[in-house]
Amino acid sequence: PDGQAAVWNDHLIDPSVCAAGAGGLSEFPTPSYQQALPGELLLSSRGLPDVSALAGAPGYLNLSSNGTWFGNGGTSLASPLYAAAFASIRSRLVAEGLTPPVLLNDAIYAIAADPTLYELVFRDVKHRSNRIYDSVDCCDAGTGYDMASGLGEIRIDAMAGALVVAARPTTPTTSPISPAT
Repeated sequence: PDGQAAVWNDHLIDPSVCAAGAGGLSEFPTPSYQQALPGELLLSSRGLPDVSALAGAPGYLNLSSNGTWFGNGGTSLASPLYAAAFASIRSRLVAEGLTPPVLLNDAIYAIAADPTLYELVFRDVKHRSNRIYDSVDCCDAGTGYDMASGLGEIRIDAMAGALVVAARPTTPTTSPISPAT
């Protein structure tokens, strides 16, 4: 709505179309990185998705084989977008002599747990719903983590900066008090 990020749900536009993003709870246990989500949401099992990519219209701009541009979206386009972005971030970390995160989800959720970093790194997707059937009580977008848009869209440049800072070794401080002799 009005240029704000919204979850994908073509069913809201045309009820005869059954096409929307997905989300919800899986049958897997809640992973450690989701046990302290920003806000008050407590998950009984693994929540999906983790993040969104270019939520809602206009979607991605693609070039067809006949040379025309068209808008599109979905996981099949979002996955390579984030894979390439995180490969670039990893290359930057390695080039700076820093160690990339072992588990990316741990790093993403740790950044999201800091309210200031969350505002810098994520674009919260707060509008619309992935709900297609009224009988399914799931997946409304809202503030912070939700099962329609996860943590939101990642601002890649800000994520890169946050991961660089997190990977830099900290310098131990020395006490100004001398040990007793």
